[in-house]
Amino acid sequence: DEAPRSATARATEPTELWGIFRPDLMDLIQRDPRLGVKIVLPLARLVGERLRRTDELLKKTSEVEG
Repeated sequence: DEAPRSATARATEPTELWGIFRPDLMDLIQRDPRLGVKIVLPLARLVGERLRRTDELLKKTSEVEG
């Protein structure tokens, strides 16, 4: 989405980071759909897992408060 980032990360030791920008990813998907799927599918799985964990935490929080 086009929303601003929702978090900030700070490394506590020397770190090598990799990033990919939306236009570059979209270009890659158009040029090589198979490679695009190999990149996007694991990201989608990760987002799904995090959403499930967040839902579980919210349920537990509402049960404690309720």
